[in-house]
Amino acid sequence: MSADITMRLINVVTDGCSNIGLDPCTAAGRVHKDGIIVNAIGILDGNGYKDKAVNEIEGIARSGGGVSDIVKMNELGKTLTSATMGSVANTLTEVVDKELREVLRKGLDGIHPELRFQVVDFIEKLTDEVNLRVVVVIDASGSMANKMNEAKRGVIELLKSLKGRKGDSNIALVCYPSERNEPYLLRDFTSDIDELERLIVKIAPGGGTPTAAAIEFAARLLEEKPLAYEYMV
Repeated sequence: MSADITMRLINVVTDGCSNIGLDPCTAAGRVHKDGIIVNAIGILDGNGYKDKAVNEIEGIARSGGGVSDIVKMNELGKTLTSATMGSVANTLTEVVDKELREVLRKGLDGIHPELRFQVVDFIEKLTDEVNLRVVVVIDASGSMANKMNEAKRGVIELLKSLKGRKGDSNIALVCYPSERNEPYLLRDFTSDIDELERLIVKIAPGGGTPTAAAIEFAARLLEEKPLAYEYMV
């Protein structure tokens, strides 16, 4: 079954300071309606958490059906990996729960503990085996200047963790802004982690923060792939 499933995710790495274009939370909501999960990882400096930035980061994930987290710079890699796999597991759990309710008239919480354990074990296994298409969206705006090195290291750690999965992991990199304050494709989908690492190292921060446009740009890269649970029903 897992070989037939491809899940589509967008991982946004940002400091939550969008200042160009639409509300990124609205953009994430539109994208999620097409079956794409949007995770948002906030990387903030040690000067305290800004309410507006935190609200934006949490709002992107909430609207996008994904996972959000606010992390210290040295914890980014671990959190990116956890959020990615956590959002996959959450989606699979929702799908299995829906199927149980239709077949047994009860969800995961209502079935016998022994059977529940078996189902949870199945979901964990499936999380490692489903095919993933992940667009990593990297905020390289001017406000990220003092956080860029940690952001790069965090994304590279995520890529290495995906490389160790049983299922196929194809990753694309989107960065923003360009010289015209627009998102741009750094690398289309590939499983070549070494090449992705080389590209990430070259990213230089500067410019505005069109986060909504970057989310929509990433979604267009994923449009050809169907929603995971269309293959599970």
